[in-house]
Amino acid sequence: MESEFDQRLIKLREQFQLKEKELEEIQTRFVPQMDTDVLRLKMLSELEGPHRKELESKQALIDEQATNLFTLKRKYEDLRADSESNRVF
Repeated sequence: MESEFDQRLIKLREQFQLKEKELEEIQTRFVPQMDTDVLRLKMLSELEGPHRKELESKQALIDEQATNLFTLKRKYEDLRADSESNRVF
């Protein structure tokens, strides 16, 4: 029984090593001379770029609208104060 186990273990190790070699070959075919981290960072920047630009655009619009809101509130307060001062007379 122990012999069967040892043989099975040896066979599994051989299969594992074979699959490891196959994976290495596939990696060298599809990612020749390019580090996977570099590739990952490149892909991330390519995917992130358009979204970052859109986010910056939306943030600029929000900032502009906040400035407009502040200006309108200030004008409203001025008009209200003028209206109240006209009522007193």
